[in-house]
Amino acid sequence: MSDGKINNLKARVQILMAERGMDMKELAQRMGVSTQTVYTILGKANPRVDTLTRFAEAFGVDVSVLLEPVTAEEYGNATIPRGA
Repeated sequence: MSDGKINNLKARVQILMAERGMDMKELAQRMGVSTQTVYTILGKANPRVDTLTRFAEAFGVDVSVLLEPVTAEEYGNATIPRGA
């Protein structure tokens, strides 16, 4: 996008994981699903509302946080965990 923003659930999840020092395995455990399921969900364009709720609960944030646009700078400054 020309305004330098990425509206992407995967990017937001990666940033939240980096902020919390969480890896994909821990995220999956907190969500009650397999690691492969998390990868599959993050590859979808439009996850279901209940899925967004599970992500939000795993991070201890409101669903609206997951939907906030991510700037390229914010994404670039995050230390993305391996396997994310």
